[in-house]
Amino acid sequence: EKMFLSIVEGKTVKDLMIIPTDESYEINILSNSYILLMNKSLNVAYMIDPKNSDNPLQAYVTNIKKFSWLNDSLLYWNDHEINVYHVPSKTKQTIERTSEKINNASWHNGLVSIFAIINGQLKIFEFDNRDKRNVLNYQDLGLLENNNATICFSKNSEEIYTNFNTNDKQGIYRLTIQ
Repeated sequence: EKMFLSIVEGKTVKDLMIIPTDESYEINILSNSYILLMNKSLNVAYMIDPKNSDNPLQAYVTNIKKFSWLNDSLLYWNDHEINVYHVPSKTKQTIERTSEKINNASWHNGLVSIFAIINGQLKIFEFDNRDKRNVLNYQDLGLLENNNATICFSKNSEEIYTNFNTNDKQGIYRLTIQ
């Protein structure tokens, strides 16, 4: 069964496209300009600019389980791939493709970097326009092999926090970024 994805403003209804009928849609506000409508069961998302009456659908993203937003770029990942979608240029960039499980990923606000936890190891991807991307394998944390490992940064972005979970312990790692 299908339904219309529509933008309603006042009494005006604009149909964008037909999407699968599903109860697992989640709405996320990305910024003042963009909304991400995500279907968790199908791992797809629709990036919408509701203020753009001519072309409100900005992107259709597939293979998305989780995401992070920064400066008009969508960092998104699934169990084996990390990608970035740049809204202004409408381009997709693959950051990492691996056979190992990607637990989580996040933009670093102060650096041009992406931090990811892949199979219990913290990896830092330099994200710039040079011809070769540097990847730093920071540390084998070993304790982060659970699916719920999160990445958070301190307000000054000088420390990273991530949780761990083993058979007999739970806690938080604090790592200083230098």
